Amino acid sequence: MTTRPARVWAEVTGGNALGRGQQPALSWWLPEGCSVQHAYQVRTDDGYDTGRVEDAIQSFVRLPVFDRSRRSALAQDKVWTDLGESAWSDPVRLESGLLGEQDWQAWWIGVEEAERPEKGSRPAYWLRTLIDVPPAAEARLYLTALGLYEAFLDGTRIGDAELAPGYTQYRARVQYQAYDVTSLARPGRRVLAVLLADG
Repeated sequence: MTTRPARVWAEVTGGNALGRGQQPALSWWLPEGCSVQHAYQVRTDDGYDTGRVEDAIQSFVRLPVFDRSRRSALAQDKVWTDLGESAWSDPVRLESGLLGEQDWQAWWIGVEEAERPEKGSRPAYWLRTLIDVPPAAEARLYLTALGLYEAFLDGTRIGDAELAPGYTQYRARVQYQAYDVTSLARPGRRVLAVLLADG
């Protein structure tokens, strides 16, 4: 048995493994010393399994596992190469986002301006609220804006993307981001703050 596949990663069309897009795709490098892949197998810890697939593909192998919102699973792969069967790779987390209309139970918030400044001279605004965080194993923040934003939980910036939520035609669609805030969302009262500006 050869060593495990190296550098396994997941991507989702139009986004990342936290569920922007429809289905994740897995990619991997062959174990060290291997030159040819003959087959692969991908499995998740919640029951999905491709079985052995006779194919040399190593990039963007689609996994039809996002069948419901907020499905979270660990995926692994192994390969058969010119050096034999590999061990299972390190796991990669996959998580679907908000896939159904019923998942969207939020309202737009903003700032009431007595007089709206001209484009290019509008200020950025801080929007703040207190939230009561219940005990939970995991916590996610789903966020978007009709403009640009940076989000903070108890003063710690969430994510590292600049110019979020990203370029889009706001009249046609609005992109959103999903953030894993488990380490920041400790039980109790927390301050969620968003710096909002024109996009």
